[in-house]
Amino acid sequence: MFEAVFTILLSEQILGTPIYVEFSYHNQSNVPVWFSIGNGSADSYRFRADHGVEQLDPYYEFGGLAEITEVPPGRRGSKEILLNRYLHFLKPGPHTITSEIDLEITDAATNKGRLYRIRSQLPLNLIDNESRRREILASLTTDLTSQDSARQLRAIDALAELRSEEILTALELGLKSGTGAVVERAVVGLGNVGTSQARTILISFSESTAADPFRRLVQQELARLGAQ
Repeated sequence: MFEAVFTILLSEQILGTPIYVEFSYHNQSNVPVWFSIGNGSADSYRFRADHGVEQLDPYYEFGGLAEITEVPPGRRGSKEILLNRYLHFLKPGPHTITSEIDLEITDAATNKGRLYRIRSQLPLNLIDNESRRREILASLTTDLTSQDSARQLRAIDALAELRSEEILTALELGLKSGTGAVVERAVVGLGNVGTSQARTILISFSESTAADPFRRLVQQELARLGAQ
């Protein structure tokens, strides 16, 4: 009836850059089906690695409504997942990524849900290549100044999860964006980096901006870091 799998399109990637996993699915039945991917660890994506990672907690157990995905009969679809949101890779070398999700799939014929437990083991080899990493990060920084809002948001979403001082200049550039969502992700990204320099940038931004929602977000990030 329903088939789904996780894949990493590039099994060899650069340490300290965005890593994406694709969650692809196929409705093999002759009726529409639908599902939702939630915000908590029980109803969203879960990833683990065998070694050399910091396990992150991106879940919002009491978050907002989850988007419903409807899949017509015989159709396929996919969703892109930023793996860095779940795992912070600390060391180069080979890794095995365990990918999981438990989905309740409802079909239009019975209007009843059926639980599907989807599990994949994904090989990933991370290379510590400084020059290539700089190229990738420079490309993401360029996207922040693009006229294409989708490119801006994709870039800042990735940068905000890299947790490295190498991206401080890019995140500071994001604070100057005219798009509120980009600014918000840049603030969160600086909180994720969490160094003294990142805190200084956050404080300077808070003191210079007239936008109260951004000030409140900065204070939340500083509080998360234990700053006064």
